[in-house]
Amino acid sequence: MTIRRSTRAGLAAVGILALLSVGTASTTPTEAAWTKPQYGAGGTISAVDLRTAPTITSCTLTTVAIVPVGVILDTVTIKWKSTAPPMMQRVYFGTVLGTVTPTLEATSPGEYSYTVTYSKGLLESLLTNLLGSTTVITVKAEGGTWASPAATKSLRVGLLGLNPTCT
Repeated sequence: MTIRRSTRAGLAAVGILALLSVGTASTTPTEAAWTKPQYGAGGTISAVDLRTAPTITSCTLTTVAIVPVGVILDTVTIKWKSTAPPMMQRVYFGTVLGTVTPTLEATSPGEYSYTVTYSKGLLESLLTNLLGSTTVITVKAEGGTWASPAATKSLRVGLLGLNPTCT
């Protein structure tokens, strides 16, 4: 079947008009289409990268000797480095958030060093198991619903609270 030249030209013209009408369809203006300049008070905005886990550099225990039984836990001092600022630092004992605010020890470009010490009195509720216990100490940076990966140490206390270790 052959289509005449004039019919082909007419179909081509209709096709072009149809394409042009689609391309020039009117749009309804929205509030989002308009912008107004906004000016801040000259503050700065900063972001923190939470992809890097803190690094626990030490977990130091001080003990009290009880003769002839052995040594019992007195304090736990944790030191770590993190890329996140002080207000984001969290220390957990198991699933319980620690109540002592970490101390900022030093800063270097892009890294902070922290220390926190928990006394026996603060740890007693976590370590009251007379048969011994192991508690995971977790350090991480948190901000809102965002959190860094965790760094952990295990605090082990033996029978009757004797011979504690942190590894």
